[in-house]
Amino acid sequence: MKIVSEASASSANVGPGFDVFALALDSFKDRVTIELGEYFFQVRGRYGDYVPGDIEENLIGKILNSFFENHKLDIDIGITLYKNIPPSVGLGSSASSAVAISTALLYAGGYKPVSFKQVLDLASVGESYVSGGLHRDNLVASILGGFVIATSRHLPISITPPDWLKLIILIPKSGYGKRNKTMYARKILPKKYGLDECIFNIEYASILVKGLVEGDEELIKYGLDDRIAEPYRASLIPSYKKIIKYLSMLPIIGYFISGAGPSITILYSVENYDDVIIGVKKLVEDPSIEYNYIESNVGGGVRVWVEE
Repeated sequence: MKIVSEASASSANVGPGFDVFALALDSFKDRVTIELGEYFFQVRGRYGDYVPGDIEENLIGKILNSFFENHKLDIDIGITLYKNIPPSVGLGSSASSAVAISTALLYAGGYKPVSFKQVLDLASVGESYVSGGLHRDNLVASILGGFVIATSRHLPISITPPDWLKLIILIPKSGYGKRNKTMYARKILPKKYGLDECIFNIEYASILVKGLVEGDEELIKYGLDDRIAEPYRASLIPSYKKIIKYLSMLPIIGYFISGAGPSITILYSVENYDDVIIGVKKLVEDPSIEYNYIESNVGGGVRVWVEE
């Protein structure tokens, strides 16, 4: 018997929502299978070569140790990680793996239904190991799906964006698996911000949430601006100025740096699909723009099921 769990990638730091807002992406999903009565660990999938194949170095090993220590279970399990999300490019790759294995482990341990808090607590062990600290936005998006407001002192909120909202992800052609990228991207941010910047981001974050709840394209577009992270992290993005200058000429709603980057998430309305896709294709054909693009819808929450 196999227990299978699958979790979506995600784009965090949506607009002004640094460390709080995230969108689940259905274009990429990590999958974990657990086989009871076996004892092995293996990594498969398109990006399997970019993450540790030794379980003691992989975040799954940290989660596994925490699970058995806290739940006092004595079972043999064989684990296969299907790594289908490119790591270290700002798509919540580690969070997706952590959520998938945590959900599968809890289900295998008899926790049915698996609760949000159980998954979050266990997955946080792996995410903290990889990123050097606990950042809930990607985790919550992979668990709940949709657009999420991740919190540390209250239950998180998941909002289903309007069905006309579509996404394109600009992803670098190389550079997968870089270590400490997230930690470096955090270090370049100021330790303190002025009152004006804080007020600005609160205002725009409120507008963005209202736009997503009501399906108001103009509010979403207006609410994507940011003065906390993007002005500082833009320097880490190859050809960033050239990319956003080109994007400004397309009929899109807006864009933001996905997580710590260097991927960029573009939001647009389905009615402008043809013009946007033609424009993005032309952008990535520029030899100086070393990006590919992936079309995506907003993703759903983590799934778990049994295969005989």
